[in-house]
Amino acid sequence: MSHGSVQLSISQTLERKRKFPPSHPRALGLSASISKLLAFEMLSFRLVDTDSFKQLMTIAVPQYVVPSRHYFSKTAVSSLQNQVSDKIKCALRNAICGKVHLTTDTWTSKHSQGRYISLTAH
Repeated sequence: MSHGSVQLSISQTLERKRKFPPSHPRALGLSASISKLLAFEMLSFRLVDTDSFKQLMTIAVPQYVVPSRHYFSKTAVSSLQNQVSDKIKCALRNAICGKVHLTTDTWTSKHSQGRYISLTAH
């Protein structure tokens, strides 16, 4: 045993190996964070099914079971979209003077071959 370390009891060791159920607050928080990563960085849902991502998560949080890409594509990111949509609707309802001015822009990326549209509310 190295200086300053504490040996865990058998029950503590077993608890560390126990997987979080999907409804566990920590599992829900991790899944929400992964959803934001996928959506905000425009990453493929397949990322969560890769061996390297699973290995990273196993080392970072051994108790967490990474849900499938189908969970993120059908449930988690859709929930995130609804949350963002609700915040936008609330902000628009509370606009000063009851007016909102919109500006749009479209562009095509040379590097990712993507086409984009932005909408800004003032």
